[in-house]
Amino acid sequence: MTNEPATVILGGSGHASDVLSIIEALDLGMDVVVADDGETNSARFEGRAVELTDSIDASLQPGRSFVAGVGYPDTRRALVDRADAAGLAPIRPLIHPSTVVATNAVVGEGSVVAGVSWISANARVGRHVYVGYGVKLGHDSMVGDFVSLMPGCMVSGDCAIGEGALIGANATVLQGLTIGSGAVVGAGAVVTKDVEANSTVVGSPATSIRK
Repeated sequence: MTNEPATVILGGSGHASDVLSIIEALDLGMDVVVADDGETNSARFEGRAVELTDSIDASLQPGRSFVAGVGYPDTRRALVDRADAAGLAPIRPLIHPSTVVATNAVVGEGSVVAGVSWISANARVGRHVYVGYGVKLGHDSMVGDFVSLMPGCMVSGDCAIGEGALIGANATVLQGLTIGSGAVVGAGAVVTKDVEANSTVVGSPATSIRK
């Protein structure tokens, strides 16, 4: 245990366990609290140096930093709003040591980048973004706040991913396209044209099933 205020992972699911794994891989030497409303699945965290609590509000203590440990953008945003209201500061970006980030790429505060991913030259990743395992983010692409890039997806160069969008596992977004805010790209989809805000597209080539 350290004398520094703890970092709180908001959420007690498997995603929170993944976030903790990145903190462990970085060997940051910080105290960590995993907080959820209701009983956390303690088996996920057995044998790991972490404190568990069943009240998010109780965990939001002055001086602590936080990171959202949930995969879905809307839920992540709601948790961040609670932490912001309590006056907590987001943690610096958590980037797994096996991931490559170009020297002129930018990753925003509170964002989490899992292992064996690639963030290319001039890419910009916003605040509180989740970048899953094995994601490829192309050059000059812009990723808005609260986006989720799920494991194995590929976003080609010069793309724009709007705030709160979700790109599903193993999906591909072709060069220069725009994914609107709040849009969902289904797992394995191949996106060949722009996607409207708050719509859902699936398949190859991707077609809309919801607006």
